[in-house]
Amino acid sequence: MPRAERARMAGALYAGAGENFPATESPRSSPRPIRKVAVGHRAEHLLASGLRGCPEIDLIATRLPIIEGNRTVGELDLVYDDHQRQCRVHCELSVRLLLQRGPDAQWSAWCGTDPSQAFQDKLEHLRNHQLPLGNHPAVPRHPSWPTINEALLLGWLLQPAGQPWPVPEGTSPDHLRGWWLRHGIAAPLRSSRAARFAIIPADGWLGPLRLPSSTPVLAPGELTQHLDKHFARHDHAILVAEMVRADDGGWRELTRGAMVHRHWPGKPARWR
Repeated sequence: MPRAERARMAGALYAGAGENFPATESPRSSPRPIRKVAVGHRAEHLLASGLRGCPEIDLIATRLPIIEGNRTVGELDLVYDDHQRQCRVHCELSVRLLLQRGPDAQWSAWCGTDPSQAFQDKLEHLRNHQLPLGNHPAVPRHPSWPTINEALLLGWLLQPAGQPWPVPEGTSPDHLRGWWLRHGIAAPLRSSRAARFAIIPADGWLGPLRLPSSTPVLAPGELTQHLDKHFARHDHAILVAEMVRADDGGWRELTRGAMVHRHWPGKPARWR
């Protein structure tokens, strides 16, 4: 997707995420599983809601099944008419939190907390299966405009803390960035002495957190105790945000990162 359109779509999505899904999970509560499919479907719903309010955009379909005989061969995330570009757009939306596990400037060096979830595999599936579905005869056509197949890849790029490894060529410079650390090797660093920490729930994947002033947050020592207790019993990675006071008295996110098991990636894990 071209940069200007990507910014336009991401803006509509993040605005909806902030208004409709405030992240409110006590940092002392039991971690709950993060289901990437559910997060992706939420993102599709929010983006569709945002597109309905965009001038010069007509939303045609969401999660449109493509059926051949009695078999569903795939599904289109979003189909909309863009009057500004005079085209019908088939958009595949993907939300990923990716960890860079090696210094190579290639997407093969990026994966989920389960290292078998290589992002390169996702890209190949997107290119070879999902995007070509927009050319299927079952997809409704505009009477005069061409159909364009585009992908909108959102989420966070998490690099080893203190390791400025290169990212693949073509990566958007405004893509959201963060860090990852192995538990027990080092503690998350604070950008400010006034900063506190919050455990990020699934609702907080789509954009930087903003929390009400009443939300409990963790001092560095409390975060260490929480992580020690968690990793003594579990292998699952935990997403952590560094928070500071906002102008309205609430909390706003400065940085975020993933705490993973000290033996990751040799000890695969999933999100919690």
